[in-house]
Amino acid sequence: MDLLEATGVEAAGGPVHYQVLARKYRPRTFAELVGQDHVVRTLRNAIAQNRIAHAYLFVGPRGIGKTSTARIMAMALNGPGGPKADYDPGDPVCVEIAEGRCLDVREIDGASNNGVEQVRELRDDVRYMPQRCRFKIYIIDEVHMLSTAAFNALLKTLEEPPDHVKFIFATTEVQKVLPTILSRCQRFDLRRIPNELIVRQLEFIAEKEGIAVERGALEALARFADGGMRDAQSSLDQLIAFCGKRITEEDVLQVFGLPPQRVIGLIAGCMLRGDTAEALRLVADLEAQGKDLGRVLGDCLSHLRSLLIYQKAPAVLDRELAPEQREAFEDQKALLGPPKLLRMVEMLSEAEPRVRAALSPKIQLEVALASACEVPRDVELGDVIALLDPEGHSAVPATASATAPAPKPRAQAGDGGAASGPKPGVAGLESAWSEAVKEAKVWGGKLKPEFGSGSIRIHAEGGALAILRGGKQDKAVEQKLRELGGAGLKIEWIEVRSQAPIVDEARTARPSREEAPAGPQPLQMSEEEFKNDPEIQAARERFGAKLKEIRGRRKTP
Repeated sequence: MDLLEATGVEAAGGPVHYQVLARKYRPRTFAELVGQDHVVRTLRNAIAQNRIAHAYLFVGPRGIGKTSTARIMAMALNGPGGPKADYDPGDPVCVEIAEGRCLDVREIDGASNNGVEQVRELRDDVRYMPQRCRFKIYIIDEVHMLSTAAFNALLKTLEEPPDHVKFIFATTEVQKVLPTILSRCQRFDLRRIPNELIVRQLEFIAEKEGIAVERGALEALARFADGGMRDAQSSLDQLIAFCGKRITEEDVLQVFGLPPQRVIGLIAGCMLRGDTAEALRLVADLEAQGKDLGRVLGDCLSHLRSLLIYQKAPAVLDRELAPEQREAFEDQKALLGPPKLLRMVEMLSEAEPRVRAALSPKIQLEVALASACEVPRDVELGDVIALLDPEGHSAVPATASATAPAPKPRAQAGDGGAASGPKPGVAGLESAWSEAVKEAKVWGGKLKPEFGSGSIRIHAEGGALAILRGGKQDKAVEQKLRELGGAGLKIEWIEVRSQAPIVDEARTARPSREEAPAGPQPLQMSEEEFKNDPEIQAARERFGAKLKEIRGRRKTP
């Protein structure tokens, strides 16, 4: 019996008229319009001051109240005693406007009436006075669907309409509307409705309909609606048909294939800790439950975005976060810093369209999560600098030591500057490096060197900082470092023959401390071999150089 009543069918089997919730609870006054306070305030003030424009344009995504606002504006202008913001929605004229039966308020679908002929008919019709109301109002929905010829045919009428005519346009794609149309309208951008307001409205509807709904179910519906009140109401309507008089969160997740928010938090935690195996296991479980994997990635992206904002400005999320979400963010905010968290968000953003469009979304989702799980293990230049204490002793943990080992400094010919004298320290080293790269115009002035054929190690008070070479301007960087770093700064060059990780090459290429030669070693090749060496020839061709003489060469027997 409960299910029959919920779907609008009498027990005796006779069908009765049923109106869906999105229409039944459509706002009919400015006070009932949810989540668009900035628009309501402006329109009410315009009506109160009698500063009513001849053309309005309402912009925003679907289901947030554009057409409803247009109808409310029409009722405010044409209601008894109007224009009046506080009109009686039960007046016969207002009822006719709300139901689309008023002859003086025409609603036109721009998608199906987009030709120049329809616009010419409208242009002829505006000349006639309204039959019953004060204004003739034309509401054109999806106005961006009008053809260019139709727009051009409307221009003159839109710019100088008769005093008894008002135009109200609505669109989801304002970028497709001609600038000449935009310049003739007052534009209002309607916003996506916050989840809190959607939940509150759904609670009101459920109470009116006599439906018991769990708070978690309402929050899941609000997330699924993505800021659209109409979508949320339609989804609630569908759930009532499925569940009857009682709706749980599990019902919402099952019907719409949504992942539980708790599991999304667990996957996000795995990415922040770099736990790839657990993240992939959770995804496999969600797929086995039939969840929408595109939605899984979208929810993970939303979670990380909110965490990034929570780290910097938690007050911004006061109206968005449920208590359990705030608790989860408190636990996760210290796991990863904003720079790496931002990289993770960018990676998932790039992967989202691939996951939604792929024939096998699971593969794309797994690859995206596996890549994101590697971000916490990445060691950047700033990380290594921060790990050197003021005394210059290395504090590199195990995860960083594999990328940036810190051997003790050793004297080399050409280092420039003895170990004695003032030492630069960590702060001085970072400043010197930044200034050197900036002034030498190497790597675009950024502290992110590129992979090259070798590396440069900068020593500061017993610690060592490994930086990859970036090209022919390395000598300019070295010179600037010597000028800015002080006498205690030591620079060591390590040649690497391949693009393999610098650590492995460096360890195999470097002699031990005891075996270190005192000065530059002669080349172990004949003069003919030197001239014909491919790398020497490539360097000569690149710089247009000529070979004048060969020094420091040891002839091979």
